[in-house]
Amino acid sequence: LPLAARTVRGENPRAAAVNAGLAAGRPLPDLLREAGVRQAVVHRTQPGAAEAERALAGLPVRLDTPDLLLVEIPGPAAATPPTRPAVAWTGLGLTAFSLAGAGTAMIMRRSTPRLLQSPAPGK
Repeated sequence: LPLAARTVRGENPRAAAVNAGLAAGRPLPDLLREAGVRQAVVHRTQPGAAEAERALAGLPVRLDTPDLLLVEIPGPAAATPPTRPAVAWTGLGLTAFSLAGAGTAMIMRRSTPRLLQSPAPGK
C-alpha cells in the first residue's frame, strides 16, 4: 500500500498474490479468478480506474454507470476460505438490506392512511 512517505505491506495475502501476478504481466481476470473473486467493481473517478477498466475489458458487464463498472469474472473460482473482511462485508450487506427493508416499511406505513382516506370512485 503506497503511502505519502513510504509503502506498507497490505493485510490480505490474496491481494499480494494478485499484485505479484500483475507485476509478472499476468492477465487481471485470471488472477482475480484464482484469488476467488467472482465480481470486480471499478470506481471510475478513482486514480487508475481507466487502467483497471482496460484490464477487465471483454468480461460480462453487470452494471455500467458513469461512476461505476461491475463485471463478472467467469469460470470456476478458486475455493478460498472467507477472510474477516469478507465476513464483515457480508454483515454490512445484511445490515444495509435490513435498513432498506425498514425504510420501505416506513414509507408503506406513511402512505397507508392516504390510501384508506381516498374517496370512493364516483364521489
